[in-house]
Formats: sequence, C-alpha cells, structure tokens
Amino acid sequence: MTAQLFFLLPEYRGIGHPTSVFVEKDRPMNDAELQVFLRRLKCMVLYLKDETVECFYDNHNLSAFLSAYNPAQKEYPSVKRFNLELMERNLERWRDTQEQDTVADKFYYEGQQIANDTLCEIAKRQYNNRAVMYFVINYEALNVGRDSQRLHVVCNRREKVFTALRADVMLVLRRLCERGVIKRMYHPNTAKHGTSGLGGSQADDASSLRCSNKKAKKMMGKAVKVGKHLYYFDEDENLYIRFMSGENSTFHPYHIESAQDEEKNVPQMAKTALKLHLGDFRSNFE
Repeated sequence: MTAQLFFLLPEYRGIGHPTSVFVEKDRPMNDAELQVFLRRLKCMVLYLKDETVECFYDNHNLSAFLSAYNPAQKEYPSVKRFNLELMERNLERWRDTQEQDTVADKFYYEGQQIANDTLCEIAKRQYNNRAVMYFVINYEALNVGRDSQRLHVVCNRREKVFTALRADVMLVLRRLCERGVIKRMYHPNTAKHGTSGLGGSQADDASSLRCSNKKAKKMMGKAVKVGKHLYYFDEDENLYIRFMSGENSTFHPYHIESAQDEEKNVPQMAKTALKLHLGDFRSNFE
C-alpha cells in the first residue's frame, strides 16, 4: 500500500489570503513558539524524506502562513527562506499535479462548501484512486483535538474519509508502520555483532551491538532513514546505532563505536534529524 501525506500549516484570521476558514487561527505564533514550530517541521521533513511515501505541500497555504510574519521583523527573512527552501527542496507541490476541478467539482466539509484547498485535493485524489492511503500532517491548522482523527469530506456527493495526524514525528512514523506503509523488520546479526556487548565476531571490522535486542528493536521504531539504512542515537551508550538494510525490509543493528566510523558511516542528515528530535537545538537553521 502506498501513501500520500499532505502537510497543512496554520493560517491567520484577517492576515494575508487564507485558503480555508477551517485552518484560520486567531493569532500568529510568538518568537519562541515559532522556533519550536520550525524545528518540528524540519524534523518531520527529514524523517520522511527517504521513506516510501509521497509528501506534498500547498504553496498557497505556505504563502498564507508566511504572510503573518511582518517583513520588518528581524527574524522574517530567515523564517521565509527556511520554509521555502525546506518545502520546495524536499516536498512536492500538489498544485503542480492538481486533480480537483475548481469549477466542476463540489466539496463539503462539516456542512460547509469548500473549494481549492488541501482537503478538496485529497478528497478528489481518493475519489479517483482508492488504492492509495491519504493523510493530513496537521500542524495545528485543523481544529483536531486528538492525535489522529478521521476527516469526512464530500466530493461530488460521495463521502471520502481520510486521516489527520498530529504533526509529531514519532506518532506519524508509528502510524505509518502500523498501517504497513513503512516496513521495518528487526533481524539481528548476532553472529557478527553479538548482543549487550557480548559475543559476535572477532574481526576488526565487526562493531558490537552494545544493548539488548529488545532495546535495539525499540530504537529501530524511532530511527530516521537516510538512503537505505536507519539511524538513531543511543543516549545510554552515547553512541549512534545503525540499522543496516537487508532483504525484505529487514534491518540489523550495531553501534558506531569510534569517531572515525561515525564520520564515515553516519550521514549529516541523520545527525541533524536526530538532534532536532532528541532536543538538541543548538543550531536552529542548520
């Protein structure tokens, strides 16, 4: 099963040109809230970049979001540049492959007619292709109180149902794994890497698995994918752990035990994503 994920950012009442009344908020974020928001956004994008999902954003929604931040403010240029580069470099604009007909198609959400927005586009895509799973990654845009909520949108008199997920990277990763969109099968190579720092091969190039298989498997569920492999940071060991890709979506773990191996085998993108996830915010726009 394939999946398409649609990032949805908040817009603000009376500011700019909002795409929908359903994503309008009363006030923009303050500086502290905005910094946290941007870190979460970047972390999500980096985590999903190499997964087997298609990720989309709406350039109209992005423009409406950015219009809330006054160009005269010192932070505005970096915020605008950060968002535009992050979204345009890593996500697809759904309007470039738009399926909804803004004249002929009719859409309703919560009893109100809507048009030419992200919910309409998802509903029309589901109308055309039910073999794909569709998700909204909800950055406090929609008024959804739970981690996950089913949205009901009527498209040309047919009700279409898809899921809005709170924009928490671990929640999104877990739900995609539960739905079978992302496949991660734990398959340790004990003969080579041992377990809990014991056993394994005596060859010079054989790194150890310093923790238990139970702990490593749990970390695999939180790991970021870069290329074919998965990476996480083991805070107890103060070492990166790498999950090597094998056949049939299997991964086997071992710790990166030296600075030389870290430099060689841990991509910078993985380090950046994990710093953002684990709370190391020393560089906001790294």
